[in-house]
Order: sequence, then structure tokens, then C-alpha cells
Amino acid sequence: MEKAGGGGGGGTHQHQHQQRGMATQASSKPQPTQAHKHCRRLSTTKPSDHHPATTTADHLLRDDDGFLLPWGLGMVQKVFYFLASTTPQGHYYLLALVFALLLFVRLLIAIHPHSGAGLGPMYGDYEAQRHWMEITYNLPVEEWYNHTENNNLQYWGLDYPPLTAYHSYLMACVGHFLEPASMTLHKSRGYETPSSKLFMRSTVLFADVFIFLPALYMFICSFHPQLSADKKLTAFLLMGLQPALLLIDHGHFQYNNVSLGITLWSCVCIMHNQYIGSAILFSLALNYKQMCLYYAPVFFIYLLAVHWDSSRKIISVLKIMQLGFVVIGTFALVWLPFLQSYDTIAQVVHRLFPVARGLYEDKVANLWCALSPILKLKAHYDQAAILQLWYVQTSKVIVTPNQTKKKKNTLKARWLRS
Repeated sequence: MEKAGGGGGGGTHQHQHQQRGMATQASSKPQPTQAHKHCRRLSTTKPSDHHPATTTADHLLRDDDGFLLPWGLGMVQKVFYFLASTTPQGHYYLLALVFALLLFVRLLIAIHPHSGAGLGPMYGDYEAQRHWMEITYNLPVEEWYNHTENNNLQYWGLDYPPLTAYHSYLMACVGHFLEPASMTLHKSRGYETPSSKLFMRSTVLFADVFIFLPALYMFICSFHPQLSADKKLTAFLLMGLQPALLLIDHGHFQYNNVSLGITLWSCVCIMHNQYIGSAILFSLALNYKQMCLYYAPVFFIYLLAVHWDSSRKIISVLKIMQLGFVVIGTFALVWLPFLQSYDTIAQVVHRLFPVARGLYEDKVANLWCALSPILKLKAHYDQAAILQLWYVQTSKVIVTPNQTKKKKNTLKARWLRS
């Protein structure tokens, strides 16, 4: 018994000695860096019975939160994380690299012809923007939105809010300094010299560099502050390469990036509890493009809800009044040159909402695009009837989603009970 016990004690000491040796050997191995750990977390997913290796391992990666990512996106995020963690300044270098890549893609689109290039008599939206520049530069403010001898509204008449007109005027000052012939009224229709195209394209890039892209990155950082630097940069790259915006602004030629950028800055202010700044910025976005009215109800209801406290009604009313004064003051400042008379204001509003031109106009309304090949609304109905049809259709669209949601919930409840 003693011998057996002694043998067992010796075996125990020997086992402990082996464990110490293994621990010492493990500690002597180089420890993996944070980047290596992240790369392992982004390693290829293991095949399973339900997901064979040919469909999962070859196309999907799993990020550190356990979400499956497309192979290309996962690799981009892995590279971003590795580069950002190599040096303390790696994140800023990588941000500059992504920013440069976004500008490079825009340049690749801009070197191709714009919509309507060389196709008279209207020459496309590029000509519309150039014509607005020469109109605002050569004519007094009173004639910008009015049909006069020098301003034919049938030829790309100005139909965007005043802030767009001021933007056009500032660009026209630079354009006239660089190439006066490009801003010569009546003589520059269809003006498309290489130098003028370079100037026009650069104005859109300028708006991206100083308004849209910084606003987009700040929005991502403010909306998802908990995300790691590599994920923020991945989101910035993907959202900055949004195809529709790239093709419309840099291919077709428009300045949607200005209104969208100002709107994003307004959202950033909301996320930092700067509600007055948000109201001012969104008012400016509305005064740049009236299409911002699509999401104006969301801003209105949110800001109203934030400032309302049922337990402090008087203070809440005062805060809402303050917000209202800020919005009205911003609008009044932007519209100041047009507040000379009621007729001037009415003419600007008429240009912004051209009901007389037709609500189902070419390339404007989805319903028109669907019906036009088989039914020409303008040929069968007068403007008053089309206006009534628009009112009924819009009201139905507003009411229908709630009814549809109720029906879906009812069907879902019945299915669960069965």
C-alpha cells in the first residue's frame, strides 16, 4: 500500500512538473496582436451539414459580432482593420485613402459625356445648371423667376428654391472670371467647351468634398458611435459609392449632394441634441431643393416631440415657439430679396410647384411612367381633372399602408392561432 501510495505521489509530482513545463513553453510563444485576433474572427466560416463549404466558405465571412458578410465586404473590413491598427495614425491615413478613392470614382464618371451633351435644343440638365448661372449673374433678382424678354422660362426656367439660385450666382461669378463666354446671356446656349465642362464638373466635386462626404462620415460616426473604426470606414465607403447619387450628380449632372449633405448635417445636430442648429440646417436644405419636403414631416414630428413635456406645458410651448421663430427667421432671411410683394412671392411658389405644367410629367412621376405607353393623360383629361386624380391617389397612398398593416397583423394572428 505504501509502495503504491509512494508511486502515486511520484506520478503526481511528475504530472505537475510537466504542466509547469507546458505553461512555460506556452508563455514563451509570441502573443497574437489585436489585428491578428480580429483577422481570426473574420476567418472563413466552417462548413456545416446545412451549409456546405462550396456555398458558405467560398462566399461568406463572419465578423467579430457573428454576422455573416459577403466575402468581398468581409475582406475589405479585414484590410481596413489591419491597416488602421498598424500605427496610431493608421485610421486617419485610411480615412484619407477612402476619401481619395471616393473622389477618384467620381472623376471616372465625370470624364464621360453628360446627359444631353451636344443634343439641342435643350442639351440636358447640364445646360439647365449652366443657364441658371448666367441668368442669376446677368439679371436682377426680380427677373430670376419671371418670364421676361431676357428670361425665357420655357428654356430651362429656374424652378428650384432661392438657395439654389444663390448657389448658381456664386458659381457664375467664378465661371465668368474663368471663362466669360460661358456666362454670356443669349449667346451661350449649348456652351460645352472642354474648359467650361471642367469647371462645371469641378463644382459638383467641390460640393462633395466640402458638404456631402464630411456630412456622411459624421453621420455614420454619430449614428453608430459604438462601431469600430474599420466598420465606420467600410460604411463610409459603401454609402459614398451609392450608384444613383453618383450617376445623377456626376453623370447626368445635378447638385443633389448639396441638399443631402445639409440634411445629413441636420441629422448630426439632432444626434448631438443641437435642435436649433438642426432646424436651421434642414430649413436651408428645404430652401435648396423642395424635394426635401418628402422627409420634412419626420423632422417636424421628431423636433416637436423632443420639445414637448406634458408635465411642463408652458415651458414646452415656449421651446416650440422658439423653434418656430428659428425656422421662420431662416426662411425669411433666405427669401428676403423676394419679399417685395405678394405677386413676387406667388411667382416663386408657382415655379417651385408647377402644377400647371402637369403632375404626371415626363420623367417626373412614377404613375406617368407606368401609364404613358398605353394612356396619355394629358390627351384625355384637362388639368383640373388630373389635379383631382393626383389628390385622390396621394390620399389613398397615405391611408393604405395603415390598413395594409392591420390586415397583415390580423392574418398573422390567425395563422399563429391555427
